Amino acid sequence: MILFLDFDGVLHSEDVYLDSGLPELREDGSLMMHAPILEKTLESKPKVEIVLSTSWAMAFGLNKCLDYLPKSIASRVIGSTLEGYPRLFKSIPRYYQIELYTIRNDLKKWVAIDDLFSGQQAWPDDLKDHFVLTESDKGLSCINVQARLAKLLANA
Repeated sequence: MILFLDFDGVLHSEDVYLDSGLPELREDGSLMMHAPILEKTLESKPKVEIVLSTSWAMAFGLNKCLDYLPKSIASRVIGSTLEGYPRLFKSIPRYYQIELYTIRNDLKKWVAIDDLFSGQQAWPDDLKDHFVLTESDKGLSCINVQARLAKLLANA
């Protein structure tokens, strides 16, 4: 099973900006502060692989993104949704980036977790069974989000 992972609004709040070329969280907490929640969720799911579906992949590249993640999560990353369509990344909704990746790789079992912060991205009804929506300021810290993710990963 593949887990499509966004960073901002999932592993920390969406309030991240570049400062001298480096990401900085501009509120209480720290970058990747909710990563331990994801680590715990994935502990019993060794077959779950991760594809990054975050704007960080465009800003920093895949290898630099891995440097920000705990090793247990980074070791599961097999790529990003940028692969094959880097120029389209900013111009198409996140769900479409993910959908293109699933079609290109003939994926049947996958889950995406995202906050869809822009407000301009509605997740299509036919894909909602694969989707975990987070609140932009709370990310994975919400119990209902953790429960939904666990449910969708149950058969992984």
